[in-house]
Amino acid sequence: YRPHTRLPLPRMRHRQSVIPPCIDRYPLPNVAGELPSTQLTWYQAKEMCESSGKRLCGTKEFTQACRGPENKPYPYGDGYHRDSDACNIDRGPWLDPSTHTFEELDKRVPLGSKPKCRSDYGVFDMVGNNDRWVRNESGRPYQSALMGGHALPGRNRCTPATLAHYESFSYYVTGGLCCKNTD
Repeated sequence: YRPHTRLPLPRMRHRQSVIPPCIDRYPLPNVAGELPSTQLTWYQAKEMCESSGKRLCGTKEFTQACRGPENKPYPYGDGYHRDSDACNIDRGPWLDPSTHTFEELDKRVPLGSKPKCRSDYGVFDMVGNNDRWVRNESGRPYQSALMGGHALPGRNRCTPATLAHYESFSYYVTGGLCCKNTD
C-alpha cells in the first residue's frame, strides 16, 4: 500500500450502507505510466489486492468513485457527454480473438496517460482501457462483476456492469481495482 496513490472517498448520500473506502488512484497494478494488468481472473485480481492489504472494490464503491459527488454517468468533462478523446474508449474495430494475436487485440494505454480520464475524486482510468473486476455485492449470479468497460465501443460508463462471467473467467481485457476500508 502506497499512501500517495490512494484517495479517501466520502460516504454516498443516498446509500448509507456503503463503507467509506480508500480507492486506488489507478487500476491494477496502481502505477502511473504502466499498462493496466490484463488477462486476470477475478480470483487473481482479488489476490493481487489482498497481497497489498486491500480488497477488490465493490460495485457500489466503484460506481461512487466513478460518478463522483454530482452522480454523473461519465467521470470526465461535464460528466454527461461521451468523449472518446478523454479516455481510451471507442477504439475499434473488434477483432476475433480466435484469429488474432494478443498484440493485435491489445488496445491498452499506460495508466494516467489520458489526464482528462479522471473522476471528480481523482481516480484515473475508471472507464475504458480494460475492464475491472469488482465484488458483486448481490452475489447473483456470481460474486464477481466487471465494470468500467474496455477500449472497444460499449459500456464505457460508470454504472453498467457485466455479471455474466464467473470468477475463473479471464480475457484479454480483464483487470482489477482495489479498495481499502478506512476504519
